[in-house]
Amino acid sequence: GFLNKFDSDGTFVWAKTWGSGYTQPRGLSLGNNNDIYISGAFSGIADFDPSPKVWEYSHRDGCLFVSIFNESGSLKNVMTWGGENTYKKYAIGTVISPDDDIHIVGNFGSPIDLAPGEDEDIHYSQGDTDTFILKLNQQLL
Repeated sequence: GFLNKFDSDGTFVWAKTWGSGYTQPRGLSLGNNNDIYISGAFSGIADFDPSPKVWEYSHRDGCLFVSIFNESGSLKNVMTWGGENTYKKYAIGTVISPDDDIHIVGNFGSPIDLAPGEDEDIHYSQGDTDTFILKLNQQLL
């Protein structure tokens, strides 16, 4: 994936790139403290840190992600979820509420675990693809 920053005059400020394997950012939102939230999908092994440091996840850790960058483009945190099967799972939109909760909308066509971390919240598609809405709070990150 990549992230570019331009100033209010449209002048280029910086660019950041990250990923490996298959990494597909789809949702972007600006947080209340100017943090940048990006959501999407990945498979294989993905390095989410654009710096020389390595912040890797395998699709075994989840196949959907939200990553948080500060306004300088440095990675602050990453959360993954979704389960091992990457078939038809996409996080496609991100919105940050006034109290900094993260709302993510996406779709899935295979069983999906919507609970980040060790907990499980498994959902099954009722057709070809279904929609999910996920709310995460800052305490999870």
